[in-house]
Amino acid sequence: RNLFKQAFRLLGDLGIGTDKSTGNGYFVPEFDQVTLRIPDTPTHQVSLGMFLPAEGEVDRDTASKSAWALSKRGGYIAGAPRQDHISLRKRSVFMFDPGSVFPAKPMQGKIIDLRPDWPGLDYPVWRDGRPLFVSVKINAVSNEN
Repeated sequence: RNLFKQAFRLLGDLGIGTDKSTGNGYFVPEFDQVTLRIPDTPTHQVSLGMFLPAEGEVDRDTASKSAWALSKRGGYIAGAPRQDHISLRKRSVFMFDPGSVFPAKPMQGKIIDLRPDWPGLDYPVWRDGRPLFVSVKINAVSNEN
């Protein structure tokens, strides 16, 4: 528990995400007790982060039984090791938003390389699409009066 708290304090001091040099991504963690009641027989799962499905994780049938929104993710290579690459745009990808709900089945997501096609750019530009999922049970809703 103490190592976990120390890790979050360090992340807060260092910042997470892009544009840390302009003050983004810094935070002061607060620790509180959270209790989750995970159902024994979940019907669905909720994504707690951006989700980029791995091959075969979300097909038409799964998508039709889900509630989701998509966001286009891209931006600049803010953490580029070379100064002349900082203004380059990454390739873009559509990802499921946090809070998207999917049927309960094993899902993990994937990491993708969004490196643009640019001379001299010989390192990967990763986007992590592996969120945490929380299992939930959703009871069927009837529209009958």
